[in-house]
Amino acid sequence: MFRTSTTIAAVFGLTAFAVSVVAGLASGVPATVVLMRAIVAMVACYAVGRFAGHIGEHVAAQFIASYKAVRPIPADPSLGGDSGGGAGAAPVSTGGKEAAEANP
Repeated sequence: MFRTSTTIAAVFGLTAFAVSVVAGLASGVPATVVLMRAIVAMVACYAVGRFAGHIGEHVAAQFIASYKAVRPIPADPSLGGDSGGGAGAAPVSTGGKEAAEANP
């Protein structure tokens, strides 16, 4: 199953690894030291990314729940239920060209 938090964590970790390798090699540090520092940075940033991803998922879930609570889906009149419309319901227009010209 696709999880946003693990994707964000992987991006954080791989970005930290790449930045550490490039910065270490540009500064002239031996390759073994650069790789060890890059691995440590990757693990640390993976943990930070996992935490940030969980927070982002939680915030998004709460927003979606509140959005659905405020804007319920109106009943479908073809099912024979209560068709009261509601917030955001589109007006029903019948007729052709004449009805469109009558309602500017």
